[in-house]
Amino acid sequence: MNLILYMNEIFTEMLYSVNNHRSSLENAMQEIIFRDFLSSRGFSAEEIDRQVNLIHRLETTLQKSVPPWTLEDINSSSTQATVDEMIDNGKNTPENLNVMLRYAKAIGNRDMFKTLFEILDGCEAMDNLSKKLAEHVGDELRDIVFEGFPLPHLGLSKRDKARYTYRIMRRMGAIFEEQICREILSDSLHELPGSYYTESKMDF
Repeated sequence: MNLILYMNEIFTEMLYSVNNHRSSLENAMQEIIFRDFLSSRGFSAEEIDRQVNLIHRLETTLQKSVPPWTLEDINSSSTQATVDEMIDNGKNTPENLNVMLRYAKAIGNRDMFKTLFEILDGCEAMDNLSKKLAEHVGDELRDIVFEGFPLPHLGLSKRDKARYTYRIMRRMGAIFEEQICREILSDSLHELPGSYYTESKMDF
């Protein structure tokens, strides 16, 4: 009986070792794919290492919550949850989110890519609106428009961005005449180049 238990323990350890080895190989393969992706886009070896290390740290954090998961497994909601945690930790920089976007593109995680793209698309809009308001109506009226609504953190979800934008637009409509609003909003507040949209549509 003791021999049977001992053999079962040995078999369990072997199975665990094989699964861990398989997981390591899969992760290594994704790293190779990501390194090739970055290299094909002209990043230096040092910059590639930095981006790969960021992905490793994100996956380590993810696996503390959901041990079997990697970034390949996350969907839109879990991508947003990952970004929310980055906001809490002060890691929600444009550079870090763009690294995640590239990784999603490299491994073909459409949900992750779409969520990150929506986060980054227009992330500069409210900052640009604040500057344009100051140019058109002065700092004092600009501050009244944004009173109680500090500029949003980078990484805000699509829904929260829409809610924030709606509130700012309503306040502008209550303070200024329609013509002034039209003048302020006549130029695009976005900075993401159109070529990026085209490239993304081709890849996804």
